[in-house]
Amino acid sequence: MRLKIAIVFLLIGYTNLLMAGNNIKVDQFGYLPGSTKIAVISKAQVGKFAPETYTPGNNFEVRKVSDNSSVYNGSPVAWNNGLVHDISGDKVWYFDFTSVTTEGEYYIYDVSNDKKSYSFRIGKDVYDDVLKAATRVFYYQRRSTDKPSQFAGAEWADGMAFLNAKQDTECMLYGSSDVNTKRDLRGGWFDAGDYNQYITFTVSAMTDLLKAYQNNPAIWGDNNNIPESGNGIPDLLDELKWELDWMLRMQLPSGGVLCVKGEPANIPGTSTPPSAYFKEQRYGPATTAASYAASAVLALAAKVYSSAKQTSYAITLQTAAVKAFNWAEANPGVKFNNSGKLCAGENQRDDNGVIKLKVMASIYLFDLTGDAAYLPFIDSKIDNWTWISMYETDETDAWLTYYNATGATGSVVTKIKNKYMGGVAQNSDYLSSYVSGSDAYRSFLRAENYTWGSNKTKSAVANTILNITHSGIQPDSTLHANAALGYLNYMHGVNALDLCFVTNMTSYGAENSANQIYHTWFGHGSKWSANPPPGYIPGGPNKYYKLDGCCPSGCGSSQNNTLCNNAEAKAAVGQPPQKCYANINDSWPVNSWEITEPGIYYQAAYVRLISEFVNTNSNLTIPQDYLKFAGSLGIETKKSKTPILYPNPTSGLVNISNTNNKAITLYIYNLTGVKMLLSYTKTENAVVFDLSGYYSGNYFIELVDQDCSSFFKVFKM
Repeated sequence: MRLKIAIVFLLIGYTNLLMAGNNIKVDQFGYLPGSTKIAVISKAQVGKFAPETYTPGNNFEVRKVSDNSSVYNGSPVAWNNGLVHDISGDKVWYFDFTSVTTEGEYYIYDVSNDKKSYSFRIGKDVYDDVLKAATRVFYYQRRSTDKPSQFAGAEWADGMAFLNAKQDTECMLYGSSDVNTKRDLRGGWFDAGDYNQYITFTVSAMTDLLKAYQNNPAIWGDNNNIPESGNGIPDLLDELKWELDWMLRMQLPSGGVLCVKGEPANIPGTSTPPSAYFKEQRYGPATTAASYAASAVLALAAKVYSSAKQTSYAITLQTAAVKAFNWAEANPGVKFNNSGKLCAGENQRDDNGVIKLKVMASIYLFDLTGDAAYLPFIDSKIDNWTWISMYETDETDAWLTYYNATGATGSVVTKIKNKYMGGVAQNSDYLSSYVSGSDAYRSFLRAENYTWGSNKTKSAVANTILNITHSGIQPDSTLHANAALGYLNYMHGVNALDLCFVTNMTSYGAENSANQIYHTWFGHGSKWSANPPPGYIPGGPNKYYKLDGCCPSGCGSSQNNTLCNNAEAKAAVGQPPQKCYANINDSWPVNSWEITEPGIYYQAAYVRLISEFVNTNSNLTIPQDYLKFAGSLGIETKKSKTPILYPNPTSGLVNISNTNNKAITLYIYNLTGVKMLLSYTKTENAVVFDLSGYYSGNYFIELVDQDCSSFFKVFKM
């Protein structure tokens, strides 16, 4: 259905764009049936689209795409009493249609102005395929392999790459002519829009993806159409293994971890596509920062793969993590600044950054091994953690892991809780901005935070809020989920540009999605220039974006100066922060990388966020949601009580505390509401049942006695 609509849209062309979009912003993919649904209606006052004469009418409708019939109507409500939102330059109104829960295809219609939004879908699986597309991006980022059409699609198929002479399997140390430094360093992902790789840069990407799996292990399928699909292992873990195997190859026998790999500076050669890339590749030496960084990732990964019953690989990862940590301890202060020598971005962390990497490694190793030797250092650094930073979510994830670690120091655990709640619940950067409604587009960032990579920052803020629930610090998931949802809606089109920041998603339902990214493979002038693969996340609006300082007339030649006349690029400069963006992928002097370059860390943060809204029945965590689930099955529920279910997750036996002697009945349901047969026993203090014969995944348990019904969610490993 969505594909057919997308094809019709393309055939009609831009005529309908005059009617659809711009003023009525919706999540272009759609909404979950039970989620908050708010269309944001705008009238630009400053910057792009201004001044607009449009004023919303008083009668808005939710209409079916199939026959244009109205299923709901109401009036929009002005945001902030009609004031201009300085971050976007818009006046904004809200049209709340949360009560529309019937699955189907819809659009929002302003009756008075004969104006409509893009179409969207309401459905339980509305984000499922979007998550798959976003996760598949890591397949396109793979080095040292081909991309056959079977997996990449005919449009983006490419031959074997990075396995030529002096490349991935024959990589030598930077600055050395000694053939004994030659190493096989194949595998891993391109870091961003170039083909380079950095150990310290991959920490946040790997942490986000590993935590996405830990938080919701049941949602990850084995059918993403990558080479490993169908092997019985979730494709996310297969994809992570591609990067982890590269990290293991970057580790020397001594335990030290090489820091970077890629092209030496100023070596000419063809760059696109990967199969036509023949430049020599070099690696940087083992450093203290890279070794701590690798140790942290490998230790967290060992925990995840162990939980997924990949025991042998988990042991390999654990052994490597310990070796890397021990090497860093024995070799403090070993640095390598690669700028101007090797690769593009600077991999070397400053001294404070190295300490943070050591903290992360220590926490994950302690959580993995239970070795109390890591505790003194961890505990000594808790007071250094002074800010819940949206730019260092990997550090936050580590501290929250320690919060839940068996054997963690009690006083430090208390500090973590206080710091996190103070930094998230009360800080206007996070929850309080949602509660106060301080952002017109329901996804607050300060103006100064619309910088390089703001799309990652948006996802990071949402993930930080959701961490309150996942950590168990405060289990009010309705508040947190609604706050995070605004950021997801922003990524899907509820923003001042009415643009879905997920590339090339027309066939997935996003009628106006980003179609250009700054990427060596899909760059300006290539056949993929306006047709990158679906699912990439570009950097996003950047209030500091500008053309190179040589513009408009000092770029060395009239041809270069002509490049400064890129109208879209110039239109993105000096806008209100949320409008400092353009669909461009030009190189110097336009410097598109400042707004449209993707990165594995942007991608991972978004994947983590959207995964929270996939298969939502498996994510219900509060009694109200259980009661809604029960009501959808026609189950009459009474006053809720709070017995305890344990262990959860479980590999078999489950206990529910039962402190009374009343007669009870127990039911189990799968996520589609099908009642499963289950026998149980009742003791004086507990009800005991056995899930060992059931498939892995989430189940709902209903415990009924003469006074009340209680619902539980349990994950069977």
